[in-house]
Amino acid sequence: MTNKPLQQFEFPIVPTEFSIKRNLMETFKAYKNVLVFDLGSNVDVFEHFTLRNYIEEQLVKSTTEYLLLQVANAYKWVDDDLLLNMLNDFADKIRKKSLGGVISLEMYNEYVEKAIELKDTIDVEPNTTIRFLTNPFYVKQEGEDINNLRTKLINRQLANDNKKDNYNIIEDEICCYDLNQKKLTKKILAEITGLSYATTKNYLNDYPALNDAYKQVNRLSGTDKQHRNRQYNFNKISKMAKLCA
Repeated sequence: MTNKPLQQFEFPIVPTEFSIKRNLMETFKAYKNVLVFDLGSNVDVFEHFTLRNYIEEQLVKSTTEYLLLQVANAYKWVDDDLLLNMLNDFADKIRKKSLGGVISLEMYNEYVEKAIELKDTIDVEPNTTIRFLTNPFYVKQEGEDINNLRTKLINRQLANDNKKDNYNIIEDEICCYDLNQKKLTKKILAEITGLSYATTKNYLNDYPALNDAYKQVNRLSGTDKQHRNRQYNFNKISKMAKLCA
């Protein structure tokens, strides 16, 4: 079996976590002190999943063939020897989740070989997203819990993203506020941003630039002219109400 150059494949190559990691391999090696790499946003990829439930006996053959074919087409660009190992590993996982023992080990080998032969015959679509990658060359410190550290780093970044999003929302609403409307207050700001009053107040307290912008709009909105117009309309409505009484 020979490998085709990438440009000769008839069906497009679907991104996978494996392909992204392979492209970043030199970066991983250069930053061995960095455990988690952030891609910046969610990236659509194909992931050959580990089955959670057992495959019913009558579905074992068709499901096995289908899953192996998907994996072969998703990783068709790798060396055939590597693809063979990947498919054999995946076939073993499928076998452990299959009921009835209807497929012999020899038949699994046949399914794997057939999948390789048909590795450029279907279009595989992304079925999940990824954003954070674990550096395979990370140098672990003594006593370090890698899984716990990875979770902490990802959660910290997601929290920072949330702070940035909230900051931008508040900033946009302050900058776009119509000064001809009634005076901008923290309560009104919370309402138009969709954030809680406490959150809005905390952001104004924590970010001086944001608070300065709010104070300026607060001062300029609800002008004297607007107050006079509002009082005139109130008096007019009150006068009409008395006449109708």
